[in-house]
Amino acid sequence: MSALTIIYVPGLFDRTRFLLSAQWAALRLWRPLGARVRMFTVGWAGEIAWEERLAALIAMIDARHERGETVALVGASAGASAVLGAFSARSDVVAGAVLICGKIHRPHIIPEPIFDVNDVFEDALDDIAEFVAELDPQERDRVMSLRAAVDGVVFPSDTMIPGAHNVRMRVVGHIPGIAWGLVLHGHMILRFLRGCAARRLPEPEHTD
Repeated sequence: MSALTIIYVPGLFDRTRFLLSAQWAALRLWRPLGARVRMFTVGWAGEIAWEERLAALIAMIDARHERGETVALVGASAGASAVLGAFSARSDVVAGAVLICGKIHRPHIIPEPIFDVNDVFEDALDDIAEFVAELDPQERDRVMSLRAAVDGVVFPSDTMIPGAHNVRMRVVGHIPGIAWGLVLHGHMILRFLRGCAARRLPEPEHTD
């Protein structure tokens, strides 16, 4: 099997240097485990349309796959919606997807001020139910959703996908939950994704 390339999609405030640096620091711990990590920022508070940003993520997946890399997706919080959109569109080439404290259900309960600042996120949530509905049982088996035991930002019940691997972490809080998943569950995430690649996908074709 070719080396595993992880495309990581962070959540809101993905233009905040401190938050991105903290996530990069956690993701560096995955490199000794044999994963190549790339980050894709949606720009949730930006002015580029959601459809364009999703298309850019899908293009990134295609480019990596064409290089002969085995690609998997990981998304945190709002990043879960982008990951699900890309996975539903490219499930034939993406090994698997992991969501960490991702908002999947009941977008209507999110406070309006969050959408006022993050228009792209609102548009993404409008599509997420369709993304989930498009996944067949075999594809759902290649999705893992990690949730905090208690989360006042994304309620644990809103992270769960029927037929996926829904995992409860022993941590309280949204930001602590994301950190817990990245730092303490890196081995589990990579083991899951490698297992998905080994049992589901043919070897990608190498190009000259």
